[in-house]
Amino acid sequence: MTNELVSTEDFKAIMATVCSQVAVVTAMAANRPHGATVTAFCSLSLHPPMIVVALNQTSRLLGLINGTGRLGINLLAEGQQDVADCFASKSDNKFESVRWRLRGELPAIEGSAGWLGCRVAKQLGGGDHDLLLCDVVDTVRPTVARRPLVYGSREYGTHSGLSDGRPLLALAGP
Repeated sequence: MTNELVSTEDFKAIMATVCSQVAVVTAMAANRPHGATVTAFCSLSLHPPMIVVALNQTSRLLGLINGTGRLGINLLAEGQQDVADCFASKSDNKFESVRWRLRGELPAIEGSAGWLGCRVAKQLGGGDHDLLLCDVVDTVRPTVARRPLVYGSREYGTHSGLSDGRPLLALAGP
């Protein structure tokens, strides 16, 4: 192994094989909702409840979140690919095509698999992104369970259980 970094193309190709939950990060600023699609999101801590999300350092949304210190995480559900695509765009009218409401002064997209209201506890730089370590201060679980929207191998999908019903860890052993 060398000390040189891999090429951008090689890195993108290998990372495309990683399946990730698709989420829309939202914030309110100047009485308007704002949001962006992310796949760089995960739980961080149970005690206290925390998540981590990565946003591009040049994103407008990151600047707005820096001003308020608050954000919503909308965990998209199967069938919300159009929502993911809409919020991945640079459009200023993203919220015109989705149903949403305010929850604790943060935009919550209806039909999502779940929602987290968060407060930024710490921000760290990492390459061209910033990691936001966030305290989870509110949650919404839908009354009807929805399968998560995931993205991997450059296409949308969802999670399904193993066909033989064995837990994943059992596959690693003899």
